[in-house]
Amino acid sequence: MNSAKPTGKKHMDITALENQIKLGKEPKPVLVFSGPEEFLKERMTQKMVKSLIPAEDQGENFLRFDCNSKDASQVESNLYSFCFNTSPRIFLLNSFSNLNAAPRKDFLKTISQNGIPMNTILIFSVSD
Repeated sequence: MNSAKPTGKKHMDITALENQIKLGKEPKPVLVFSGPEEFLKERMTQKMVKSLIPAEDQGENFLRFDCNSKDASQVESNLYSFCFNTSPRIFLLNSFSNLNAAPRKDFLKTISQNGIPMNTILIFSVSD
């Protein structure tokens, strides 16, 4: 996860995110993990899962999607599905930028119109 140059957009470095999680604070509902360091992105994701989701709910509340092989409609159907517990839900979308332009645009339009469900975190993992 690169330390980006200021672009006028809000961004957080890895240390700030780790501190927020250590304090038990839920991060913003949308995170973008960018850069070539897959190990760091996976490590941060696992820290979030372990810190925010009780062990008994992790199987249901942590969902990983490889956008190379799945289309965005599967993500949408899971994102807006009913959950039987009140623990946070974390969706990791690997290689989101590899989706074709139309389904990627449709997915982003859907979440901008419908919002992100409460207690849900979307992580977009991209290479850069």
